Amino acid sequence: MKKVWIPLIVAFLVNCARSSAQGNFANIFVNGPSDVTKIMQAYSPPFFKMYGTDMNSAWVTTARAKKKFHFEITGGATIAFVPGSEKTYDVAKIGLSNNITPNDPNNTISPTFGGIGIGTAAVNIYALDHVHYIVHKLPSAVSKYLTTPQIQASVGLWYNTDIIVRFVPTSSLGSEYGDANTIGVGIKHDLTSDLSKDEPMPFDLAVYFGYTRSNYSYGLSVLPEAGAQPKDASQSTDFSNQEFAAHLNNYNVGAIISKKFGFIEPFVSLSYQNTQSTIGMYGNYPFTNDFIGNKNVYTTFTDPVQFQSTSLSSIRADIGAQAEWRFIKIFLSAGVAKYMSLSGGAGLQF
Repeated sequence: MKKVWIPLIVAFLVNCARSSAQGNFANIFVNGPSDVTKIMQAYSPPFFKMYGTDMNSAWVTTARAKKKFHFEITGGATIAFVPGSEKTYDVAKIGLSNNITPNDPNNTISPTFGGIGIGTAAVNIYALDHVHYIVHKLPSAVSKYLTTPQIQASVGLWYNTDIIVRFVPTSSLGSEYGDANTIGVGIKHDLTSDLSKDEPMPFDLAVYFGYTRSNYSYGLSVLPEAGAQPKDASQSTDFSNQEFAAHLNNYNVGAIISKKFGFIEPFVSLSYQNTQSTIGMYGNYPFTNDFIGNKNVYTTFTDPVQFQSTSLSSIRADIGAQAEWRFIKIFLSAGVAKYMSLSGGAGLQF
């Protein structure tokens, strides 16, 4: 799973921070970190929404609770898709600084992370003298879908209740990709016996809740432009502490109905899903923001990019089926929401 999403975001950030200068000044951080933050907030939401959709998928595939102390281990994956309405943003409407203007006033639409097939817009970035400028091309799209794995184990406890654990152990993806981990926990309670004390119900009904947290870190090395000088003696020249970090909290709460027919069990669920994202570039970073005597001058900013967002907050429906044969289980389902998804997997039951 080396071709993960984060390095692509990192590459975009580093590219912004190290854009080649033309003439006497440098990059998109002409006025400081606020502009790259605004571009990130416009460009990146489809990724976080797809990731949240993936993490909030396939928590349960049956309403039936397991027998006490019976357990299963399941491996699967979910793929989520970007809707057409979120493949672009208008660079003229995201509040960039006054010295950043569209290169072509008639072409201000640029793709988001998921806007594959859409040409990128460019901006003119003026130096502080309001005369010199460079043309900077905005980031291109990466993918219109995102696939993530799900490994989870569940065990039946008392009172028709299952406990679920979802995880991807902490893993080093190498110096090129950084470190990542995901951990989650969920609970499902089968209401069927609670509601059918007088007469049997024609189906099984349960409520459930699932939560996951994903963490990612990646060491950066963004150095001053060649030949650039610090603005004054107060600027830090130590850039060894740079790190990109992302934290994503996802939860899904809902109800599921299923009915077993032999070894096939169709199910339908309705739930609310939510993803909270925290993104940051930490440490000291040089931002070239002026030139004096034909030399670039940089200002050092500490922790320049930090923002939080509610990436996902919506109702979703899932429809699918699982099949059981002895101790083997397989499942397939489709998630219906603004960000559509497909899930599938297999597991062992004991």
